[in-house]
Amino acid sequence: MKYLATLLSIILFTSLQAQDTYSIVAVDTATGRVGSAGASCIDDQALAGGVSVIGDLIPGLGAINTQSFYLGSNQLNAKARLLAGDSPQQVINWLINNDAQGDPSQRQYGIAAIMPGGPEAAAYTGVNCFDVKYHKVGADYAIQGNILLDSSIIDSMEAAYLRTAGQPLEFRLMAAMLAANTAGADSRCAPFGLSSLSSYLRVADTTDGLGLTPSLDLIVPSVPGDYSVDPIDSLYTLFLATVDTSGPGTNIPEVFRDVSILNMSNMWVVKLPSAKDFDWVVYDLAGALIDQGEGEADQTQIKKPEIQGNYILSLSDSKNQVRTIILRN
Repeated sequence: MKYLATLLSIILFTSLQAQDTYSIVAVDTATGRVGSAGASCIDDQALAGGVSVIGDLIPGLGAINTQSFYLGSNQLNAKARLLAGDSPQQVINWLINNDAQGDPSQRQYGIAAIMPGGPEAAAYTGVNCFDVKYHKVGADYAIQGNILLDSSIIDSMEAAYLRTAGQPLEFRLMAAMLAANTAGADSRCAPFGLSSLSSYLRVADTTDGLGLTPSLDLIVPSVPGDYSVDPIDSLYTLFLATVDTSGPGTNIPEVFRDVSILNMSNMWVVKLPSAKDFDWVVYDLAGALIDQGEGEADQTQIKKPEIQGNYILSLSDSKNQVRTIILRN
């Protein structure tokens, strides 16, 4: 215990100076919603609010994450540029040329926005961010991290986000975070057997006020001395208690809206009376195929994998309509 306390104090000091993390920003052009989620081996005692301070949401427009040697002034400047009409890449270019301390090489940014021509995203990782440093960008998302276990953390987050296409934004962000629930994802937390010490997930609706608490605001602060529960597990528990997972959600085909899933000890039982014929596929959160088969409307039994954890169930019909659902084993 003395060793852990000493190591934690070292980690907290490093966190205060560097504030490194892994995170995702994303936007949903169909609804105008914007979101951000992340986790880090940073402690609330080092920085109030823990890792959640890195995320900045502009309702109806975009999400900005500023991390690695975090500076509030850089975050404010990024927000001002996006509000002024700059694209995500233009914002990052401006930040590189106008870093508040004159050293963009130690910064990491991820920005996603709803622009007049559609969604745009961009990311930046300075050469002096701590290894392993990495980012990936898609049309409507950016995923970034440093002091990572390895690059697979970001790859797994991206795979889970893409596998949940068509789901509400908060589901996609949660899937990405669950995919990063690996001991030592932030490598400083490896000695504790945790992915991180604090985590968060936030989504703003178009009706939310600028600078105000977003409609969905889930924050898991660190608990000093308690390493029994991973913050991403706690975030998922909070997510299930807060989000209506039984509703139709966004962009879900009508044929898949009345699906119900019974979580048995050794199987999932899927009931989907509206779909006469459908196929199902189970993936792990890294995107690897686990099992697949043809479904029956009244009752479809899917054997659970031997390894406990979170999985993605994809349902599809003859019209190529798809619904994806997060399952827990």
